[in-house]
Amino acid sequence: MVIDNLDIYKFECIKCGKDTSKTFFEFTEKISKEKRRSTIIKKKAIKVPVCKNCKTQLEEWVENNSTSRYSYSDLACYYVIGILVAGGGIYYGLFTPTSPHTPPSSNSPALFIGFLASLFLIGGTIYIYHKQKSRKQENSPFRYIKFRGQTTYVKPSGTQNWVEYKRWLNNAVVLDTEKIEDIIQITEQKKREFEEGTNVIYCPQCGEKYHEDTEFCNKCGKNLRDLKQ
Repeated sequence: MVIDNLDIYKFECIKCGKDTSKTFFEFTEKISKEKRRSTIIKKKAIKVPVCKNCKTQLEEWVENNSTSRYSYSDLACYYVIGILVAGGGIYYGLFTPTSPHTPPSSNSPALFIGFLASLFLIGGTIYIYHKQKSRKQENSPFRYIKFRGQTTYVKPSGTQNWVEYKRWLNNAVVLDTEKIEDIIQITEQKKREFEEGTNVIYCPQCGEKYHEDTEFCNKCGKNLRDLKQ
């Protein structure tokens, strides 16, 4: 949906459901992905309509929390490697028999590496848990916005299901009748002034008559802004 003139539209706040006009919250999620010994950071951004109060709350959450994450494929890879290292180290350290000529402490490095990998797995799991928990907070943008591939989904206030953003926006946009009436009144006033010969200018090149707010001559293309100075 393409909206050319925001002045004549009102939008529904995605967080509280109230009507808002021309107030948007810009949200960006950064996704890190390892590829060929380098880190590629992809940014996914979107602007969603919100009221001023909700915009302040969402921006405060973004300032105090991270909106970046690793790709799911990288996380799965890290977990698999961590489990293999932890399991292999502990198994080798505890269950691999030593020869009579080998001191019992020879398995200690493998055991240490296994326990260290286990600690990293536990710490990483706790970190991810708290990060996901913070993203479910009332003022978290992730509670209302999510990116899946090339499609953006939203969960507006009062709904339980995720819907495609473009589809929701088509239903959330309403015409602002007060703005439309103001525009009609201004247009009619300019028309009356034009007919009465007040607040009008003439093109110095072709003599065409225009209202003083006109910037270019439609007939010859002459710049009329200099006439107002």
